[in-house]
Amino acid sequence: MVDAPVEVVPAPAAVGDHVGTPTAAGASGRVVLRRFLRHRVAVGALAVGLLMVVASMFVDVYYPHSYDEITNELSQAPSADHWFGTDELGKDVYAKTMRGAQKSLQVGLVATLAATLAGVVVGAAAGWYRGWLDGALMRVTDLFLTLPSLAVLLVLANRYREQAGNWWAIALVIAAFAWMYQARITRSEILTLSGRDYVAAARAMGASDLRIVVRHLLPNAIGSIIVNATLTVAAVILVESSLSFLGFGVAPPDTSLGRLVDEGAQAASTRPWLFYPPGLWLVTLLLCINFVGDGLRDAFDPRRAGTDGR
Repeated sequence: MVDAPVEVVPAPAAVGDHVGTPTAAGASGRVVLRRFLRHRVAVGALAVGLLMVVASMFVDVYYPHSYDEITNELSQAPSADHWFGTDELGKDVYAKTMRGAQKSLQVGLVATLAATLAGVVVGAAAGWYRGWLDGALMRVTDLFLTLPSLAVLLVLANRYREQAGNWWAIALVIAAFAWMYQARITRSEILTLSGRDYVAAARAMGASDLRIVVRHLLPNAIGSIIVNATLTVAAVILVESSLSFLGFGVAPPDTSLGRLVDEGAQAASTRPWLFYPPGLWLVTLLLCINFVGDGLRDAFDPRRAGTDGR
């Protein structure tokens, strides 16, 4: 007598596990890294950008002058002692440029972090719950998109410009008008991913809405979030530089790259070292961030996964 075959039923996965979750967000991190490393322009931009960040953040370690030091060498051209020369007060331009880069980066990172968090929360809530909440959140997003952001930023930045250490206030003001695109991108990703089988399986096993969004949906949308956040850093630095150039950014005695460009613009023809080094540093930093963002976008693009995963 032949025994009937016994059917083996796999044990159900725990609610916290990524049931059926595509590996694109987790295990394929090495694939994404390989694609990024093949993007030579992005890798070169990352190396140059990191070098610039390290040079600005640790300027006190390797450079003998500080940004607020006043010397007796007034309006001196670049030399071995003063790499970018000095201004009319005897302050070292290289030290000031590094200080300006520090503040621009601080504003860019803080504003991007705040804008990304706000955009992800709004977009995830709109994409997951849909219905009236989606409509209300997207109408608020559209309202912010229609506002003349530069005019509002000028008014709000002027309100906080006299505060000591006001760079964080400037960062939060800029973040208030930088979250909308992240919200739209996150909403689109959540709408696409919420119909996947692993989401239905998690629901069937009793997972809460918050757990599904945080543990299953957002990890699979991380590529779009990271790419947009990277490009937002460059956009925020550019906005902050524009505000500082117009006199509404980081307040003296501190400085930023935009303020240094504004201060050196009048002397560009007679003392070019006051204008071009800060301007070139700003342009190079923005280009590096944008190139890295382009490389990340190509690396996360699933249409490029044809042969990399083999």
